Amino acid sequence: VCNNSCMVAVPEVPCLPKLRWLNDLVGDADADVAGWSDGVADTLALRMRAREKTDWFNPPPVENCPDGLANAPALVFTPPSGDWQLSANVQVEHRSLFDAGVLFVHQGPDDWCKLCFEYSPEKLPVIVSVVTRGFSDDANGTVVEASSVRLRISKRGPLLAFHYLAAGAEGGGGAYWVLHRIFSLRDPQLP
Repeated sequence: VCNNSCMVAVPEVPCLPKLRWLNDLVGDADADVAGWSDGVADTLALRMRAREKTDWFNPPPVENCPDGLANAPALVFTPPSGDWQLSANVQVEHRSLFDAGVLFVHQGPDDWCKLCFEYSPEKLPVIVSVVTRGFSDDANGTVVEASSVRLRISKRGPLLAFHYLAAGAEGGGGAYWVLHRIFSLRDPQLP
């Protein structure tokens, strides 16, 4: 955790609003931008690494449930008002249980959601989503037999939609987005 006595550079990514560390939970991140010209880059990568045993999860207070965690570093920005989309090609070196690359929407400590490319207990890379409205749910989805996947979060009115596109996915006329989940958080007016 960073306090006033330390300063850590936040990577700049040309196509995103200014990034900041959420709740001063500073992680290890860097950006690689090569060939940037007129809003297009030959290479545009944002890399993050988190320590072990870091996560965002608020389990219900029942017996045999793990303790909640809200200690993973997250680079965040304020999205535009109105409807928007955020997509990224997410590549993960799946080595340990729950290693994941994540797109994250944060409204507050008890209201957030994440779309993940995660290493499951079955030792398979899967699409996972978590929606937290006080307590977190956990929805495991499709196995993706690749080291990368394209993830997308779309906001339209009060709704959020999670989609994924596996590398090389083909369907009829070519690649297509697959709906993983559609929902809203408790305050649909917030981004």
